[in-house]
Amino acid sequence: MRFKEELKHEANAGLSTAVEKLEKKVKKKHRDISYADLYTLAGAVAVETMGGPQIPWRSGRVDAPSAKSVTPNGRLPDPDKGEST
Repeated sequence: MRFKEELKHEANAGLSTAVEKLEKKVKKKHRDISYADLYTLAGAVAVETMGGPQIPWRSGRVDAPSAKSVTPNGRLPDPDKGEST
């Protein structure tokens, strides 16, 4: 999600706002956290904050080195199409 190519994927629509907030409010203060850890921690906190279960989490994820590792657009399910059968 740290690369603009991935943020442009249809399945990631709207996530640029969350990414921007995490960048300004967390990553700026905690520069040593990997983006992979930042986003997974944010997801776990969001689930718990919304009343979901506590998700066990620990740090240690390593970021991809470049945008070359971004998966192709369309790899994720399209949330606008509902449940697939």
